[in-house]
Amino acid sequence: MQQTGIIPVRYQYVEFAKHNNCLMNVKQQVELDGGEIVLGWQVIREPICTGFAHHAVWKRPDGELRDITPHSYLLPNGLFLIKREAAEFVADPTARFEEGQWGWRSLPTFWEATVDSDAVRKGCVARGHADYHYLRHEWEKGDYQVDKANQHINRYLATLGKKWHIPYSVRNVRYGQQIAKPDGNYTAAA
Repeated sequence: MQQTGIIPVRYQYVEFAKHNNCLMNVKQQVELDGGEIVLGWQVIREPICTGFAHHAVWKRPDGELRDITPHSYLLPNGLFLIKREAAEFVADPTARFEEGQWGWRSLPTFWEATVDSDAVRKGCVARGHADYHYLRHEWEKGDYQVDKANQHINRYLATLGKKWHIPYSVRNVRYGQQIAKPDGNYTAAA
């Protein structure tokens, strides 16, 4: 995806919103206060790659976009962080959610390398494949792709004297229980 059309979207706290449940959060907000659902991709920036996570935001009746969904991030110590801040977003009306066995299903996150490295590009593809399998609750296939991503990306990082690891528990970001609380900007949970 070309990184054009990226816009910042302010976060707005909504009491009922659950983390990583954007479509249902926005549907409920539209029912309560009007406006509409805007589909697209949340931009996730990392040092060597950029991710585009399927996302929905609320277009208020006054036309302003708001992200009402708290987002989970995996910390290096294995804890999850709930962050409420402005997000970068790319609107895409073709980014439709699929109805699946477990309710509405997101499209997989896809990743692009931000460094000139075949190993990082391959690692980015494997990360996307892992998300595809995790979305379908195919845990072993997703874990296999995480291993591939780690191998490829670490091949590049070894040239810099560094190492990186995506734990298998990354799937808990999507399927874990709600751990957000309204009183702070960050909430970590085990």
